[in-house]
Amino acid sequence: MSDKSTEELTDLLSRVTEAAKRERALGSAMLEYDAQYAELQDVVRSVKERETHAVMVPCTKFGMFEGELAGGGDAELLVGIGQDYLVERDVDGAVEIIERRRDLLRTKAADAERNAMLMESRARMAETLDRSGGGLGTIGEDEPLVEDGRARIAKRKDGIVEITEVYEANDDEIASISTLAPSSQNDRVDAGAARGDLDDFIARLEAMEMKDDSAVASSSAPADDDADNEFDPEEDGGEPPTIECPEDFPKYERWKAKRDAKDKELRAAAERSRARAETERSRNEAEIRRKNPPLRETVIERKPGERSRFSEEPIVDVNRKLSRYQMKKLGLLE
Repeated sequence: MSDKSTEELTDLLSRVTEAAKRERALGSAMLEYDAQYAELQDVVRSVKERETHAVMVPCTKFGMFEGELAGGGDAELLVGIGQDYLVERDVDGAVEIIERRRDLLRTKAADAERNAMLMESRARMAETLDRSGGGLGTIGEDEPLVEDGRARIAKRKDGIVEITEVYEANDDEIASISTLAPSSQNDRVDAGAARGDLDDFIARLEAMEMKDDSAVASSSAPADDDADNEFDPEEDGGEPPTIECPEDFPKYERWKAKRDAKDKELRAAAERSRARAETERSRNEAEIRRKNPPLRETVIERKPGERSRFSEEPIVDVNRKLSRYQMKKLGLLE
């Protein structure tokens, strides 16, 4: 394998490893949110067991005061469903909403774990390909080769035993994932084809990341079916959304992207305005110079003996012209 191919494969391995780390971090965050929701669920269930509960009541975004929450089977709770929107639910309804959110978080955590395992598997394949020098080596005619069902066992002269097994995908999903699997025939894969498959796998990873971002954005809708009011960055007055739960992060990202785009547009407009002002100033100066050229032929004559009140220079008479001799003597002509 050439140095360039080795460098490309190393870069590929690094990208796959980083993507797997991001998936692991996402899964850990989802599980942490799920644990927090579990604690909240236990607290909500306990409302029915006691008549009153000591709570801290929020009065502003940062202020709170002590209060009591009336419990019992008929207790009503306000459940947050988005940007400053609340719905009234009983204890069982609130627990059900929390459970739906936990289901969503657990699903995302499982998807992240599955994606991370898939990426790590592909990374191990890339490492194997890198160590092998790209592709599978050729087997000599005098080297023993054993066919055992789908497996092919080859013992080489240097003592290395190669075991190759063919995996056949039974459905479209497995076929789309198995980008590096051997073909249904017992044909060996050359280095160029393997590198092409790895590049195709990276493209699939990027598509999966974009799809996951879209899924996170679409899943930020309120968990309650009756509530369809949600933060809309297009209609928002410019204030950033409040982050109170995991579903609020996509809203903040959309708001931030919109704000950055608007700032970029304003900076571009300011640059265009400055450029137009500079062009206009240059054009005006050129027009003034054209209409008022310098008076090269107007010269002065110093009257002997006369002095100005404000300087030692003689009084200037602008009505008379100097001769060429006088102009040359004064240094006005070369």
